[in-house]
Amino acid sequence: MRLSQRILRTPKVLITGGGGQLGPGLARLLREQYGHENVVLSDVRKPNNPEAYNGPWKYADVTDYKGLEQIIVEQDIDWVVSYSKS
Repeated sequence: MRLSQRILRTPKVLITGGGGQLGPGLARLLREQYGHENVVLSDVRKPNNPEAYNGPWKYADVTDYKGLEQIIVEQDIDWVVSYSKS
């Protein structure tokens, strides 16, 4: 994808630590603005908050660089918001 195309498209966002207190609230706001499929929540444990399931959710350990990189590439992520403890 050319840079000009990436700038004009809707961003894809990955929120790490998405199962905590802040991630689901930010996901709700971003999903309203950019669409449910464009905001991916991730965490090392399944979230209890139902908002996490209103769009993509991925298991991700931020200390596993290769695994995180794989999610970013496969999901075509533009922005990463880190709410992870690590």
